[in-house]
Amino acid sequence: MKKALQISWVLTIFLIGLISCKDDERFENTAMPESDAIHIKIAKEDMIGEPYIVGDIPAKSASNSFIGLLGTYNHDVIGKIDASILSQFDKPGQIYYPNTVVEDSTKLYLYIKGKTLAENQKKNININIHELTQSLDYKGDYTTGMDATPFYNPSILEKVTLVADTFINNNNNTTISLPEDIKNKFVEEIKNEISLGNNRKGTFENTALFNEFFKGLYFSFGDDSETIISITQLDLHFSYQYKLSDGQLATQTYAMPASTFVKQIGLLKRTLPTSTSTDSTVLICSPAGTGMEFSLSIENLKNNLGITTHEGKAYTNTDLTKKVAVNSAILSIKSDSINSTVSKPEYLLLIEKDKMENFFKQSSLPNDINSILAPYNSTTKAYTFTLKQSLSQLFNSELTSVSYVVIPVSVTLINGRTSRVEHDYNMEAIQLNKKLTLSVVISGF
Repeated sequence: MKKALQISWVLTIFLIGLISCKDDERFENTAMPESDAIHIKIAKEDMIGEPYIVGDIPAKSASNSFIGLLGTYNHDVIGKIDASILSQFDKPGQIYYPNTVVEDSTKLYLYIKGKTLAENQKKNININIHELTQSLDYKGDYTTGMDATPFYNPSILEKVTLVADTFINNNNNTTISLPEDIKNKFVEEIKNEISLGNNRKGTFENTALFNEFFKGLYFSFGDDSETIISITQLDLHFSYQYKLSDGQLATQTYAMPASTFVKQIGLLKRTLPTSTSTDSTVLICSPAGTGMEFSLSIENLKNNLGITTHEGKAYTNTDLTKKVAVNSAILSIKSDSINSTVSKPEYLLLIEKDKMENFFKQSSLPNDINSILAPYNSTTKAYTFTLKQSLSQLFNSELTSVSYVVIPVSVTLINGRTSRVEHDYNMEAIQLNKKLTLSVVISGF
């Protein structure tokens, strides 16, 4: 009973202290000595976002579901996109070419799958195909704005007009035959390899040797093209028919994919709209489009929260006895939809401006300190960033301000965990509210 009365008395003192505590000031009670008091402080920092031009970005290599964009697209909100592709193809493996191959049955052709915007499904795209004359470096740092001219023969190998609705369903595909001289080049090398038997070079069994033999193709679009296609699969096929021992015909096909084992470079030429902001919003769009930048005053936050930094440690009082703990730091950026079939970015990345270039070059992952990821919340129509760890470090530093950039990114998840973050190469856009508020709660103990 005595112990219960003691606990009740302590709780009573605690509640009296809580009631007497004012907002943005320390949390304590009159029976508690100053050295044991906990200081709780709250502050808000208002900022204004401004348009940020993303510019050239690292050229994306193929994934299992994306090779690159091809064609042209003009939108009154996000501007114009012109897209072309440089691509190598992977080795097919050893090719057999029996003596019973049926004359004129041999083909070398492209197998293409893709998709386009529903609003453009009835429009045409004219594809120009060129042969590469210069090898691509698999480990090379290429950008979307690089000049492709030195890499390909200006003479067009093949020109074909496609209706975009061929690609509106990702299960659809199209084939494009390549010229006889390119096919004959393959046949001649195949026969030469067969004649060498065990002494063959391995042209079709080694990726490096195959890319030396056939450097790849450049895909561009004609001036009268009307739409853009997202290429999801791009293979080079070599096929022929041959007679079996019973006289029946069989077909043999060898695939040479534009895969992750070889290089692809998606090139983009961007013409942004005249205005990328209004009085209340900033346009965010991809690929290689626009983001938003703003400056966060660490000095203002420290003053408003009464923080003193000394020898790399932050304190809530001037006698340096109460160390700062950041309890919460939330930046929620609200959005306005764009009246278009263009999708919203699924993720935005908030990153310190001077860290952005190396972040993507080094294929880094967000660390929640100088790079923070936020998904789109369809209920709140906002992207919410947590800067708790970031401010914990910034309050300990002597920095007075930090410049941030917000850009759309593509995120790869494996078992629910982020495994890769890169620039968003999809056509996506959203309007973000340019009036920003960071809400911070700290405690000193």
